[in-house]
Order: sequence, then C-alpha cells, then structure tokens
Amino acid sequence: MILSHSRIVTFAGIWGCPYKYYLRYVEKVQPDEKFIDYMKLGTVVHEAIKEFLDKHSPEDYADLYEEYENNGYKIPYLQDSNLPYTHRLRARVMFLNAVKFMMNGKLHPSYLEIFCKRPDIKVEGVIDLIDAKKMIVVDWKTSKDAKMTADYSLQGNIYAMLSREIVGKVITDVRFVFLESGEPIKCTVNSDTINSTVAFIKQVRDDITKCSQQGLFPRVKSSKCQKCQFALTCRRREIEEQES
Repeated sequence: MILSHSRIVTFAGIWGCPYKYYLRYVEKVQPDEKFIDYMKLGTVVHEAIKEFLDKHSPEDYADLYEEYENNGYKIPYLQDSNLPYTHRLRARVMFLNAVKFMMNGKLHPSYLEIFCKRPDIKVEGVIDLIDAKKMIVVDWKTSKDAKMTADYSLQGNIYAMLSREIVGKVITDVRFVFLESGEPIKCTVNSDTINSTVAFIKQVRDDITKCSQQGLFPRVKSSKCQKCQFALTCRRREIEEQES
C-alpha cells in the first residue's frame, strides 16, 4: 500500500479518524457541502500560482506584482474562478503573497507540482515547488493559522524524502508559505525527524491494513468532529446504525 501525506493524516493526524479515512478513501464520499467552496479556493489558488510561474521568469515577478497591485488586484489567472466574492478576495491576496515570496526569495522554480514516489518507504506525493539551484522545497498553504503542527512537520519530512527522487538527494530546506498572511515557516528536517517519519508511516500503514482486514474503521469522537468535512454524513450514519 502506497500512502500519501493526506491519507496518513486523515487516518492518524491531528484531525485524523479511521472512519474519516474510510469515508474519504474507501467509499470516496463527497465532503459536506459547506466545505466545497473552501476546497475549491485551495485548488484555484494553487492552479493560478502554477500557471503564473510556468509563464513568467523570475525577472518579471517584481513588475508584475506592482502591476497587479496597481490595477485593483485584477489578476488574469483568477478571472474565471467562479468563487464566491469573499473567496475571490482571499484568492487575490494569497496569489500576490505567493508572488511576493518568490520575488523576495529570488527563487527559480525548477519543478512545479511534481509527482514523486519513494517505493522503498511506500509513500508518494505532489510537491508544489522545488528550486533545484537553492535546494528548497516550497508548499503553499491556504489555511489561516500560520503555525507549524505535527501534521505539517510530517508533510515536510515526507516531501524532503521524496525530493531525493527528483534532485538526487534529500532537500532539508522545506518551507510552508501560509498565503493568507504571506508568512513562510521552515520545517525541521534532519536524520532524527526523517527516521521518526519513516517509522510513523509504517505504523499507520500497518494500522490501515489491520482495519481493512477486520472490515472495521472505528470512529474517534472528539470536539473536533463538528469541524470535520464528513460530520453530517458521519452523524447521519451513526443515527441509522442506532435505529437499525
């Protein structure tokens, strides 16, 4: 079984729950409707950043950033997004913060949204950006809370390990850019964190395999359940189970 960061944290992360994993990856249930627009926001912003970086060289970033700021934030890469108005405003801020980060860091995107796989540790993922000259991995974050968490640390170490398949060695400079504020946070990557990550991946894989064999993905109830993207589905099924 090949795992990704998303699969791992869905099962065993801060917001993780085996039943949530079952709904998302086994049954492939759609998230509750109120989460759809937010998920679309992340997709639109990531696609706009990639299209911009694909089309323009780093020498153009400063002039284009100034142009977009001076024309009322009318950004061509976001014109056809069909997002709700408030999300369109957020998308513009996020897009400009990404351009600003690239501009200030003088980064050259060698690879964009590159799929990587490590068969030896059975993990895969899509890295938003790699600068192969400066040996930096970048991941764009659309979440509001700009702080390092255990889930992000896990992701950073997974991406560091995956980067070896692209550039020939592990990149230890992994940065999460929180686009709402534009704040970059560097992930700690070293031999200890990588070893811990490999062990955790193996443990989660074993746990998922055990749940699959038993045909049982238990619910983990907590105060976070109400913010889960499958909260309505989970609650409805729980009621149906109690009534049956």
